[in-house]
Amino acid sequence: MYTMSTTIRIKEDKKQSVQELLAILFLEEGLKLNGQDAVGALIDLGTSHKDELIRQIRETPLEKDFVWKMPKKPVNWGIRDAAENVHKCLYGLERKRE
Repeated sequence: MYTMSTTIRIKEDKKQSVQELLAILFLEEGLKLNGQDAVGALIDLGTSHKDELIRQIRETPLEKDFVWKMPKKPVNWGIRDAAENVHKCLYGLERKRE
């Protein structure tokens, strides 16, 4: 069976957690997995326990969410960008320049 490979970037602390989990699985249970198989098993676990996963995600404080760290009022650099395209797609209008 052919499987397509995808690269997923994870933060260094999460990568360390996966390595620690792999070590525990090997030392305590004798299970030898590579990172890909471990992440796959975690995905399977998350999809089979969706309610628990959603609860865990919702418990993340908003202050830790990167969106809340963004400036209250972004600086307009006068460059047409994707934000204006999104606005046009959503509302069908060109956004007025400030």
